[in-house]
Amino acid sequence: MRERQIITRGIILNRTDYTDTSLILDVFSEDLGRISVIVKGAKREKRQDTGFYSLMNVLEWTLISQQSEMYILKSSNLLESTAMTEQWETFSLQCAGLELYRSIMVTHEEASEYYELLYSYLVFLPKITANGILIFWRFLLRVFQKMGIELNVKACAFCRKEDIPLPYYNSHRSGFVCQDCTSKLNEPSIPLDSHAANILHSLPYIGHLLIDIQLSKRETAEIQSIFLRHYEDHMHQKLCFKSLIDLLK
Repeated sequence: MRERQIITRGIILNRTDYTDTSLILDVFSEDLGRISVIVKGAKREKRQDTGFYSLMNVLEWTLISQQSEMYILKSSNLLESTAMTEQWETFSLQCAGLELYRSIMVTHEEASEYYELLYSYLVFLPKITANGILIFWRFLLRVFQKMGIELNVKACAFCRKEDIPLPYYNSHRSGFVCQDCTSKLNEPSIPLDSHAANILHSLPYIGHLLIDIQLSKRETAEIQSIFLRHYEDHMHQKLCFKSLIDLLK
């Protein structure tokens, strides 16, 4: 049986030791979505491509398809290194994006759009000098929308009013609700700090406001908890970003 070769671009999400000399890479492919790639002999010092296989590197992969879900690397070409290891906060936020992509399911048909979204996020973050967490939350909004679990930060989930910040999150409605609707619904809702509500309302165009926003640790934790709650409400599983633990303390 002839081996089937696939050429694709992909971003490294994770790497795991396989043998003394080989690696298994978790890769998000532009054409295939999330895949596992065995790189035989990757840790041998004499290999010219040893430095290729680091987190967030973008490569062109020539892969051999197996009957299992694993692919074997035939050759690769390093296109770009996107990891900002010199800036701890930026790197942590980039790693959180990789964690998200390791947690979600993406079909082959959707892979290209998800790939472009992740790539754009990874290369944009290093350009930010402050409040990178806001870009991460905007990224979450976009991914949630593609997943079909949109978190609408602009419109009340009940009356659809859009012109004011929304001071409550309601799990039953899977979104934010205004003050008037919260009183009418008589359902348990999570209150938000007024400043946090303003930030959430501005998230879709937050890139223009980064320098002007002062974000406290309490507000950061509050907003982050809403995103995690929304994901859990829809997916019925917890989402935990280990790379952000120190950043959110």
